[in-house]
Amino acid sequence: MKVQEVLRLWDGFPVGAGARPIVLMDCAVGPGGLPRVEHREQVLRGRPVVSEVELPAGMLERLQPEHAAGQAEPARVVAVRRVYPEFRTDRGHRPLPAWHLELEVPDHQRGAGRLQVLDAWTEARLW
Repeated sequence: MKVQEVLRLWDGFPVGAGARPIVLMDCAVGPGGLPRVEHREQVLRGRPVVSEVELPAGMLERLQPEHAAGQAEPARVVAVRRVYPEFRTDRGHRPLPAWHLELEVPDHQRGAGRLQVLDAWTEARLW
């Protein structure tokens, strides 16, 4: 990729904004480094998601696959807890509020169904 092409990727960055957005450089680092909701297809394999526990508003919708796997048995959220994993950002390593989800996914090894979902408020402030 040429330098001009790379610079064009930043054309929409709101550099003059009063509250400049956080640029997320990488997933969580360290012990809390689980797949994020963007990687749900790898964890869920196209299965719909149902929950046995109360989830924050809008989260169940965010977990649904983009492309459903036909009549697949659903993955079940069995536990959710608030976490503050450290992420690599343009401002260095920063703890960001997120939710740790434990899922039971058919045909998965026990413990393999885990996702980390950034808090909706935080996600809205990323670029």
